[in-house]
Amino acid sequence: MTDQKLNLANYYNLIDKVESKCAEIIRNFGDHINCKKGCSECCVHISIFPVEAAAMAISLKDKVEDDILLILDKLEVKNTDNCPLLHENKCILYEARPIICRTHGFPVYFFENSDYHVHVCHHNFGNGINLPQHAVFDLNHLNKTLFAINQMFINKSSDCFKSERMSIADMIKTHLTIIKE
Repeated sequence: MTDQKLNLANYYNLIDKVESKCAEIIRNFGDHINCKKGCSECCVHISIFPVEAAAMAISLKDKVEDDILLILDKLEVKNTDNCPLLHENKCILYEARPIICRTHGFPVYFFENSDYHVHVCHHNFGNGINLPQHAVFDLNHLNKTLFAINQMFINKSSDCFKSERMSIADMIKTHLTIIKE
């Protein structure tokens, strides 16, 4: 697993950039953001890239046995809408959450059907504040960057990380044996 940490440098750099931008948005527009610990409306079961799965698997390895058992219990629940890492409206692997979870709630813009669209959580920026471009995530650029980082990661990784996107539940099931090594 230690060689995987080296292959995650680009991913961790992207996380740092995303976290920095989130902090800047909060610094400049914090009074318009209502997301906080315990708000889990956007915490749905998603799919993630192998590079994200690897980072989450490394973080899962550092969890105490009680947290791992709690996650395994959540995997038994057949409600596929809720993220299996959500417990009492808090993420068990918050420190290793994927990029999409880090940007949920923040304003994002994307290009679709020959037009730009802006999306933000309905709990935030409710008064229709006009945001400058530097305060909005370019989702297309972020996704392209994550895709490129994932491709580099896959090219350098062992077979266990060469899959396509996978659900968080599948990541946990697949990598629990690797994690315990």
